Amino acid sequence: MRGENRKFNGFDVALVVIALLVAGGLWLLLSNRDEAVEDSRIGDEVVYLVEVNNLFAWQAEQVQIGDRLQEAVRHVPIGEVIDIDVRPFETRVYEDATQEITFQSVPDRYTLILTVRAEAEVTEQEVLAEGEHPIRGGMTLHFSGPGYAFSSGIILTLLRGE
Repeated sequence: MRGENRKFNGFDVALVVIALLVAGGLWLLLSNRDEAVEDSRIGDEVVYLVEVNNLFAWQAEQVQIGDRLQEAVRHVPIGEVIDIDVRPFETRVYEDATQEITFQSVPDRYTLILTVRAEAEVTEQEVLAEGEHPIRGGMTLHFSGPGYAFSSGIILTLLRGE
């Protein structure tokens, strides 16, 4: 007879569990955000390499050391070119006779390897070049400089400042 006055069923248990999960999720979300803000370092120097492939000679000659680059869609700064390496553009070719894949140079086409230096905001989760644009290895980068724009740059390597 004591149990008849209580109307506590499975639905009530589910509601309590959901409420506890939501409260725990909010607590984790808010506590991690505070940590990320405390761990961020603004003003660190980041150096990264960008590869741009399949360019004509006149395109490769436009990029100069000292050019200030910006992301081509939002037009936010992403750093300054500090070194340029021009190489012949190579593509993979499948040889039917030997059933091998080889690299062959494409005449009159070039690959640029740009070394870019930027002030950055560095956290454990990401690096923001000039505090605004995320920089990650393997990322495609659409960027422009004075008088040129490229939509096929690939970030090869990222070196965080100490």
